[in-house]
Parts: sequence; structure tokens; C-alpha cells
Amino acid sequence: IYLVLVRPLVARIPSATVISWVFLFGALGALPWTAPAMLATDWSTVSAGVWATVGFIILGPTCGAYALNAYALKSIDASVVAVFIAIQPFIGALTSWAWLGSEITLRTVISGLVLMAGVLVATRPSSPSAP
Repeated sequence: IYLVLVRPLVARIPSATVISWVFLFGALGALPWTAPAMLATDWSTVSAGVWATVGFIILGPTCGAYALNAYALKSIDASVVAVFIAIQPFIGALTSWAWLGSEITLRTVISGLVLMAGVLVATRPSSPSAP
């Protein structure tokens, strides 16, 4: 739903502006659930490493993914963007394996193959209809 609704916006409004508003409204929507924990946290005990990690997560995979999705929506259909979003967990698993040495299980491999097969089916050119 998000991809379909945001496509007309990113066509006429800069992607960064659209994403900023999406994140603002998302944060406001989450506030009732997050405010108690945030108020109870002693922020002075949070290390610089934790702040750096949080900053990376916000800027890299979160803002980065939304920015790339918005960029893609300017030139291709929302359905195609949605198909590629579906492979993000598999890419995350492979990245975790490569950088952190996480285990790749048979389940992960089978899931990745099914996802890739789905992407191939969803993005292949449709055959011309018979006369």
C-alpha cells in the first residue's frame, strides 16, 4: 500500500522530503508505545559505540532503503519495487554471514532460492497474447 500511495508523491516532490514526512508521522504514531521506555532510560549511560550503531542503522539500512525505494518508484512500477523489497531479508542474511560469520542454514538457502525464483517470475517480460 505504501509503495502505491507514495509513487505519485515521489514523482512530484523530492524523495528526501517525502521520506522525512513518512518518518515523522511514523515516529509520532509509535510515540505512545515508545515514550515510556524513552523517559525511563538513563541516556548518559549509553556509550558512543551504541550511538554510532544506532546512527548507522537509521542512516544506512533504514533511510537508505527508503531512499532507494523512492528513487526506483520514479522509473518503475510499484509492483516491481515490491518484488525486490521481498528479497531484502535474504540479502540481510547473506550480509550477516559475510560480515559477522552467521550460519547459513538449509532453510535460509531454500528461502533465498524461492525468493529469487519469485523475482524472476514476477519480473520476466510477459509473453504476447495469442491472436
